[in-house]
Amino acid sequence: MSARVAVVGWGAAGLAAARAASSRGARVTLIASGAGATSFYTGAVDDVDWSEREAAQALLGQRLLAGALDEEVAAYASALTEWILPPAGDPLPRLATVNGVVRSARGRDRTLLDLASLAGRRVLAPRVPRAGWDADALVSSLRDEAELGVTYEAIDAVVLRFADESRIADADLASRYDEDTRLDWLAARLAPFVEATGRAKAAVLLGPWLGASASRAARLEARLGCPVGEALSTTSLVPGLRLEAARDAWLQRSGLAVTKGRATRIDASSDGGTSRSGSSPGALTITVHGAEPVVADAVVLAAGGLLGGGLVYDPPEHGSAPEGPERTRAPFRLSIEAPGARVATGAAFGVASSVFGPVLDAAWPAPGAPGILERVGVVTDEHGACASRLFAAGDLVAGARRTILQAVLSGARAGIRAATVLDQPVPRTVLSA
Repeated sequence: MSARVAVVGWGAAGLAAARAASSRGARVTLIASGAGATSFYTGAVDDVDWSEREAAQALLGQRLLAGALDEEVAAYASALTEWILPPAGDPLPRLATVNGVVRSARGRDRTLLDLASLAGRRVLAPRVPRAGWDADALVSSLRDEAELGVTYEAIDAVVLRFADESRIADADLASRYDEDTRLDWLAARLAPFVEATGRAKAAVLLGPWLGASASRAARLEARLGCPVGEALSTTSLVPGLRLEAARDAWLQRSGLAVTKGRATRIDASSDGGTSRSGSSPGALTITVHGAEPVVADAVVLAAGGLLGGGLVYDPPEHGSAPEGPERTRAPFRLSIEAPGARVATGAAFGVASSVFGPVLDAAWPAPGAPGILERVGVVTDEHGACASRLFAAGDLVAGARRTILQAVLSGARAGIRAATVLDQPVPRTVLSA
């Protein structure tokens, strides 16, 4: 009998869990509610903190090469994204931020311009009167990087067509370039500058505007005959929109059941084992605000960490009377009531010793040491199990790296284990914090 798997959350970890479980014959229901950390994806595909990689590269005095990809991660990327992930042993992409910093990544959204592939070219950056984009300052900063023999030049090409485009959000401008006619209009404005530089020598760097529903860089490259791409921005949200569009397309192709609503509680199913429902003993019922309950044999929690809303900072003084709280309690909790799941910071973590919770400013991140807000999460074993038939993945996991590839990997592992839960029951307790 195939297992029924419910996945709470439809960011990178949740989708990876759903894909992995479905590919192994599980009947998957995705419980989706709003946007999470994946929506803030910048287009850089990281497996580790990129600053750690840069520090290692500086220490070793040589460029680091791509490591091997987990098969599940590669399958996820192929099915659900427009990522370019170099094979093991190839040079890593080098991405320019809108602030003029060049940094490495394990992979990239195909819309971002990879400087590592542009040796000997001149990168043209149009002057555009928009907040957050200063072509002259950008070019000046990038020149200081002396990156791979690439040169840079600010140009006076027209990128904005209408008066409001100097003020609208990056996402709104990007959506206008979803139209072929508008993209062709842009190509005609950039073409004279490319021709003057020479197609074999030119490349074009733009802000995060090349399409909101899908990457438009390839069409623009075909029109101009040279590499074209975006600079990386941490505030535009445009790559996140493209990732969500790819998610929606995959869900339509896959035919997975999607329940729209916020999961609020997980309980042992009241009809577990009855022939009427087909539930197996130990099945779980997920209460969903605004929708019918979902019954499953296993549940993967991938609702995000503090940023995504899966975790809540709720120290004892919140909501207390003027004379103080009646009792102490753990300062962090799951936003979903899930008996058996424990929240910690990567080590055993019980109630607060103070009614005011942990001293957060004494536990801020430091080089090589993530802060408490980055470490806090649900305690799991190596397979993502946090209670009987209950798994956690992504930013919800205590002590896990907060990168998109780590979220995909943990989601896939949890989904695989959830799909086989009827054959290999999960222990009711997780022994180590």
